[in-house]
Amino acid sequence: MSGFTGLGKNEALEAIKAVAKYVGGFSQSSEVSLTGQVSTEELKLASGHGLSVGDLIMFTTLTGGKTGANPLFVGRPYFVIVSNAEGIKISQKESGTAEVWAETVTAGKYVKLTELSGGSPTYARVGTSFGTASKGKLEDVTGHALNVKAGATISHIGYFQNSSGTPTVGVFTLAAPEAFSEQGTYTVASATFDDSLTIA
Repeated sequence: MSGFTGLGKNEALEAIKAVAKYVGGFSQSSEVSLTGQVSTEELKLASGHGLSVGDLIMFTTLTGGKTGANPLFVGRPYFVIVSNAEGIKISQKESGTAEVWAETVTAGKYVKLTELSGGSPTYARVGTSFGTASKGKLEDVTGHALNVKAGATISHIGYFQNSSGTPTVGVFTLAAPEAFSEQGTYTVASATFDDSLTIA
């Protein structure tokens, strides 16, 4: 987010606060390799990749695909909008148009992000409590305890507009995924949206 005054940055972050109403958790799959063609806007995956329209993925590495008007980014969540036997097309919006990049993706890896579910008490998103944007930062100031079932691993924190379904507003990668051998809770102490966010 460049070219904004301090006031402009804070106003933009306050707009995020207006829609990021709930926080929840994700687990990630193992890394899967891919390549990508410019001409078809399609990421080529192994047969039987198992991804469906609406799934959320995130690149962990990319060689290529990083130039052009709409480049791909490591660490940014993307929705699958087309899925077939050979591969997928992706978008930053659940029902958006396919991402278009200007160079071939010669190698890369991604993980699928799946929201936590199940357990007793049952996992559910919880409401957020943000402070006021200041100095280009917006912090979720209240701890949120997320129920996590036995056998699950939490790897990412997500912010959502609604208590269920989509859209997903933002996804943060944890420094170290946490595995649960038995039912427990994961506390989101705080998360900060800041003016280094890329707006595309």
